[in-house]
Amino acid sequence: MDLPQLRRLLNRAEVEVLLTTHARVEAIKDGLTETDLRRTLEQGEEIEDYPDRARALLLGWTAECFPCHIVIEWETGDVQVVIVSAYIPDSREWYPDWKRRRRRKTR
Repeated sequence: MDLPQLRRLLNRAEVEVLLTTHARVEAIKDGLTETDLRRTLEQGEEIEDYPDRARALLLGWTAECFPCHIVIEWETGDVQVVIVSAYIPDSREWYPDWKRRRRRKTR
């Protein structure tokens, strides 16, 4: 994903931001606002890329300094970027830098 290009287009209002119902529900459950999600989209760090699905996972921070993860879907040329999921990462699943997943224990 060309995140710098997406951000240039967002700054010029050439790309619309959409939220899935899932993203809205999960954000509300975790106390995330649309401002938190937008800030993460505009300033967050790409920590995982899923090129086969034109998606990426971004890490940002809320105004209260909580980590915020959003999964976005966008391809070059699209006029909309979709926030597919949004949540505060769980410390049991993520290392303290919030960028790396912990390995799941196999039984």
